[in-house]
Amino acid sequence: QVERLGALTRSLLTLAQFSGDRPPVTLTPLALEPLVHDLIDELSPLAEDRKIQLIVDAQPVPRVQGDAGRLTQLLVNLLDNALAHTPPGGRITVRLTSIPEHVALHVEDTGTGIAPDHLPHIFERFYRADPARARESGGTGLGLAIVKEIAEAHRGTVAVESTPGQGTRFTVILPVCAGDDVSAGR
Repeated sequence: QVERLGALTRSLLTLAQFSGDRPPVTLTPLALEPLVHDLIDELSPLAEDRKIQLIVDAQPVPRVQGDAGRLTQLLVNLLDNALAHTPPGGRITVRLTSIPEHVALHVEDTGTGIAPDHLPHIFERFYRADPARARESGGTGLGLAIVKEIAEAHRGTVAVESTPGQGTRFTVILPVCAGDDVSAGR
């Protein structure tokens, strides 16, 4: 319970920081591909323990104006959800793609999926699509609200698509650095 209260307190403090006039991000030109690869390398043993395949499909993309710490937090939250809701034998894929003037970061899983009536509320604070499961996993119902705040602080967006029983895909769209192109992001 103490660990759960600590996680809740940290999440609430993070959200409180984002509620001010100046979100707590320092935006600098940032290459996302190395950040994604480093995080996947760190989380691979956890995925292997759970018998989940963790894949990176990252094409060269332009740099974004980003805060490495906050974007790592965003990706950890999305991957934590994917790991919690993907059964053994499943697959989680992190994709980076370039779209006009933006980079898309996708986290796709072959997990349990989210029912359509929950999708409009998934980024609300304290919202849990499955309250019983969230209690068991120690979830606070704040992880996806934090993801949304971080994406918006980067002048980006986050969206979700899901099919119950087939999986979920979260897509974060971030603007590229002005004048940057794919070759500059390498």
